[in-house]
Amino acid sequence: MKRYTKLIILSVVLLVLIALITLAMIFDVDLMLFRNLSIAGIQEKKLAVEVLMQRQTVEESNNTIAKSELQTSKNSFDVAKETYENIDESTIEIVQEATKEEKYFIEYLWIVLGNYATTNNVAINITTPGAGAEGETAGTGVQITIEGRYSNIADFVFDVENDKSLRFKLDNIKMTYSGNNKVKATFDVLSLAVLN
Repeated sequence: MKRYTKLIILSVVLLVLIALITLAMIFDVDLMLFRNLSIAGIQEKKLAVEVLMQRQTVEESNNTIAKSELQTSKNSFDVAKETYENIDESTIEIVQEATKEEKYFIEYLWIVLGNYATTNNVAINITTPGAGAEGETAGTGVQITIEGRYSNIADFVFDVENDKSLRFKLDNIKMTYSGNNKVKATFDVLSLAVLN
């Protein structure tokens, strides 16, 4: 009988132990000194770790891209700096020559533009800024007004724009019908200075 009692007690202890292990696998246990995660808790922690690892991978990738872009910008800056430092005086003079304001005597303008106006059968008027002392620049910006048939005005513009001696372009064109199958066209030449 004693033997059976031991066996029964051992079986009960074993069953209680199995029950506790089963409960620990199903539920999280958090005692002061003892903490146990259930299977679901372990899976949840694993998922959280995977999310953190993915986030870290994305951040490392973004960091690599940012470094690459920074290096590209630095290389572009270095090339631009080197190009700028290698510009010599002759290049600067060429740029200044290309961008300088053109200066013409009013008589020269009247003759050249007047000849094109006569050739193309259009009336012309040149309005210059206020007059200065003789030989001084009257100012910048000239307005040219021509009147005639549309085709004649188009030919006048073509001739002026293709004249190599006149180094300016006609800007801000405004056209209005002036009657008798004629058109009045006004042009501005902003980068032009007229000498008296």
